[in-house]
Amino acid sequence: MLYTLLMIAFLFLALLILFISFKFLVKISWFLGWIRGNAGLLFLVLSVAFALTGYDFRHFKPVPKEKPVLTVSFQKKADNAFMVTLSDESGSETRQLVNGEEWIVFADTLNWSHQFSGIGFTQGYRFKQFSTRLKESGKTGSEDGEVLSLKPESLFGVDAWQVVSMIEQFLPVVQAGTVNPG
Repeated sequence: MLYTLLMIAFLFLALLILFISFKFLVKISWFLGWIRGNAGLLFLVLSVAFALTGYDFRHFKPVPKEKPVLTVSFQKKADNAFMVTLSDESGSETRQLVNGEEWIVFADTLNWSHQFSGIGFTQGYRFKQFSTRLKESGKTGSEDGEVLSLKPESLFGVDAWQVVSMIEQFLPVVQAGTVNPG
C-alpha cells in the first residue's frame, strides 16, 4: 500500500513537471535564448582557440634564401657519446650530450599556395627534433639512441602546426609538412 501511494505521488509529480515543461516549451523565446547563449559560448571558445593558435605561430621563421638555417657541430666525449651543438640562424645555441653515431634533424614546415606566395608569404619552419642512433642497431630514438625535442612549448598545448595539418584539407592555402633540412 505504501509503495502504491509513493508510485501515485511520483506519477502525479511527473505529470506536474511535464505540464510545466510543456508550458515553457510552448513559448519560443526560451529556445531562441538558449540558441543565442550556446552560439555565444561557441564563438567565445573559437576566439580563444584562434588566439592560442595565432600566438603559437611566433615560433615559425621564414626560410632564408642561400643561408643555412641550422649549424650542427659535434665533439666526441666517449665511445658513441658526443656533445652536439645546434646553432640556428639567429645565433641561439643548444648543447646536449647524446649517444649515437648517426644523426638527423626534423623540422615542421608551413607551405603557402601560389596565390599567397605571390603576395609575400614565404615558407616557414621550426625545428622539431634531433634524433640519434647507433650504426649497428638501426633503431632511431631507442635505448641505443636518443630523441632531443627542439620544438618550443606551446601555450596550453595548442600547436599551430597540428591545427594547420588538421584543417589543410578544408583550407588549401597552406599545407603543413615535416622535412629533414640536412
